[in-house]
Amino acid sequence: MKKGIFTATALAAMAVTAAPAAAQQDFYGSLQVGIADFVFTESNGLSAVATLGMPLRQFGDNVAFEAEYSTTLSDPELGGFEVSYDTFAGYGVYALPIGEELAIRTRLGLAYERVEIGAASDSNIAGSGSVGFTYQLQNNLRLIADHTVIGTDIANTTVGVQMSF
Repeated sequence: MKKGIFTATALAAMAVTAAPAAAQQDFYGSLQVGIADFVFTESNGLSAVATLGMPLRQFGDNVAFEAEYSTTLSDPELGGFEVSYDTFAGYGVYALPIGEELAIRTRLGLAYERVEIGAASDSNIAGSGSVGFTYQLQNNLRLIADHTVIGTDIANTTVGVQMSF
């Protein structure tokens, strides 16, 4: 129940974050799935990541801001207990173009993380960073791959699609 409420709140916050960008018709979004890794777990789970981004052209053509929500779809295990997490993060993004279609991207930011291990739960705010790439498939559609580390205990390695609007 708590996870559902947190998920709904996080998605609503992302929609509010995107509102100024939507008025300018200048934003992008991505959906990704991948490996959910929590430190010291005996197995990996499956994660889903949703991102809304807005170019910050006043700082350069390759700079953006992203709001991101991630959650576990299937949970890693630790000592017989399932580990699930939800995160909501804000990132500064820099994409370095390599040719016409490929760009290497890095992100630095802060993330709120809520972790449940069995019946126990904890939350905190931690630094977060990632490295990945995008590959232009069509004019407004890109393939995205990313490895994100949140704090010292969560890592997502994901692949998905990114679309500009």
